[in-house]
Amino acid sequence: MNLKQLVVMSAVAVATGCTSSQQHTSTPFDEYPVYEGEWVEMAYTPASTRFSLWAPSAQEVRVLLYEKGQGGSAYRMVKMEPASDGMWQARVDEDLKGKFYTFSAPIIGA
Repeated sequence: MNLKQLVVMSAVAVATGCTSSQQHTSTPFDEYPVYEGEWVEMAYTPASTRFSLWAPSAQEVRVLLYEKGQGGSAYRMVKMEPASDGMWQARVDEDLKGKFYTFSAPIIGA
Protein backbone atom coordinates (compact mmCIF):
# COMPACT_ATOMS: atom_id res chain seq x y z
CA MET A 1 0.00 0.00 0.00
CA ASN A 2 1.41 3.37 -0.88
CA LEU A 3 0.75 6.72 0.77
CA LYS A 4 -1.85 7.73 -1.84
CA GLN A 5 -3.92 4.60 -1.14
CA LEU A 6 -3.64 5.14 2.61
CA VAL A 7 -4.84 8.76 2.28
CA VAL A 8 -7.78 7.69 0.11
CA MET A 9 -8.74 4.95 2.58
CA SER A 10 -8.57 7.46 5.44
CA ALA A 11 -10.73 9.93 3.51
CA VAL A 12 -13.31 7.21 2.84
CA ALA A 13 -13.41 6.32 6.55
CA VAL A 14 -14.02 9.97 7.45
CA ALA A 15 -16.62 10.44 4.71
CA THR A 16 -18.56 7.35 5.80
CA GLY A 17 -18.88 8.70 9.33
CA CYS A 18 -16.64 6.48 11.43
CA THR A 19 -16.79 7.67 15.00
CA SER A 20 -13.87 7.65 17.37
CA SER A 21 -15.39 4.66 19.19
CA GLN A 22 -15.48 2.72 15.92
CA GLN A 23 -11.88 3.63 15.17
CA HIS A 24 -10.70 2.37 18.58
CA THR A 25 -12.12 -1.09 17.90
CA SER A 26 -10.09 -1.36 14.69
CA THR A 27 -6.72 -3.04 14.44
CA PRO A 28 -3.88 -0.50 14.32
CA PHE A 29 -2.09 -0.45 10.95
CA ASP A 30 1.19 -1.59 12.52
CA GLU A 31 -0.52 -4.83 13.63
CA TYR A 32 -1.65 -5.84 10.12
CA PRO A 33 0.31 -8.56 8.36
CA VAL A 34 2.92 -7.33 5.91
CA TYR A 35 3.23 -9.07 2.58
CA GLU A 36 6.93 -9.73 2.01
CA GLY A 37 6.87 -11.24 -1.49
CA GLU A 38 6.76 -9.63 -4.89
CA TRP A 39 3.34 -9.08 -6.39
CA VAL A 40 1.72 -7.46 -9.37
CA GLU A 41 -1.76 -5.95 -9.13
CA MET A 42 -2.79 -7.27 -12.56
CA ALA A 43 -1.05 -9.78 -14.85
CA TYR A 44 -2.66 -10.13 -18.29
CA THR A 45 -2.42 -12.83 -20.95
CA PRO A 46 -5.00 -13.46 -23.70
CA ALA A 47 -6.00 -16.68 -21.91
CA SER A 48 -6.44 -15.24 -18.40
CA THR A 49 -5.81 -12.29 -16.12
CA ARG A 50 -4.66 -12.56 -12.50
CA PHE A 51 -5.50 -9.86 -9.97
CA SER A 52 -3.85 -9.29 -6.58
CA LEU A 53 -4.60 -6.75 -3.87
CA TRP A 54 -3.13 -6.24 -0.40
CA ALA A 55 -6.10 -5.50 1.86
CA PRO A 56 -5.42 -7.04 5.28
CA SER A 57 -8.46 -5.49 6.97
CA ALA A 58 -10.95 -6.57 4.29
CA GLN A 59 -13.57 -9.22 4.99
CA GLU A 60 -14.26 -9.60 1.27
CA VAL A 61 -12.83 -8.18 -1.95
CA ARG A 62 -14.16 -8.23 -5.50
CA VAL A 63 -12.80 -7.21 -8.88
CA LEU A 64 -15.34 -5.21 -10.87
CA LEU A 65 -14.97 -5.40 -14.66
CA TYR A 66 -16.11 -2.62 -17.00
CA GLU A 67 -16.46 -2.22 -20.77
CA LYS A 68 -15.55 1.49 -20.61
CA GLY A 69 -12.96 3.45 -18.64
CA GLN A 70 -15.43 6.13 -17.56
CA GLY A 71 -19.14 5.85 -16.91
CA GLY A 72 -21.32 2.80 -17.02
CA SER A 73 -21.76 -0.06 -14.63
CA ALA A 74 -19.65 -3.11 -14.01
CA TYR A 75 -20.69 -5.98 -16.25
CA ARG A 76 -19.14 -8.57 -13.95
CA MET A 77 -18.01 -8.93 -10.34
CA VAL A 78 -15.39 -11.53 -9.49
CA LYS A 79 -14.95 -12.63 -5.89
CA MET A 80 -11.32 -12.57 -4.74
CA GLU A 81 -9.98 -15.26 -2.41
CA PRO A 82 -7.77 -14.55 0.62
CA ALA A 83 -4.16 -15.64 0.13
CA SER A 84 -1.35 -15.04 2.64
CA ASP A 85 -0.41 -12.01 4.74
CA GLY A 86 -3.45 -9.90 3.81
CA MET A 87 -3.27 -10.55 0.06
CA TRP A 88 -6.37 -11.30 -2.03
CA GLN A 89 -6.23 -12.97 -5.43
CA ALA A 90 -8.54 -13.78 -8.34
CA ARG A 91 -8.17 -15.14 -11.83
CA VAL A 92 -10.45 -14.51 -14.80
CA ASP A 93 -10.14 -17.09 -17.56
CA GLU A 94 -11.03 -14.96 -20.57
CA ASP A 95 -9.40 -12.30 -22.71
CA LEU A 96 -9.81 -8.96 -20.90
CA LYS A 97 -7.90 -6.89 -23.45
CA GLY A 98 -9.49 -3.44 -23.65
CA LYS A 99 -11.50 -3.94 -20.44
CA PHE A 100 -11.18 -1.90 -17.25
CA TYR A 101 -11.30 -2.89 -13.60
CA THR A 102 -11.59 -1.59 -10.06
CA PHE A 103 -11.51 -3.31 -6.67
CA SER A 104 -14.34 -3.27 -4.15
CA ALA A 105 -13.48 -3.84 -0.49
CA PRO A 106 -16.36 -2.61 1.69
CA ILE A 107 -15.48 -0.94 4.97
CA ILE A 108 -16.86 -2.93 7.88
CA GLY A 109 -19.31 -0.93 9.99
CA ALA A 110 -19.65 1.85 7.42
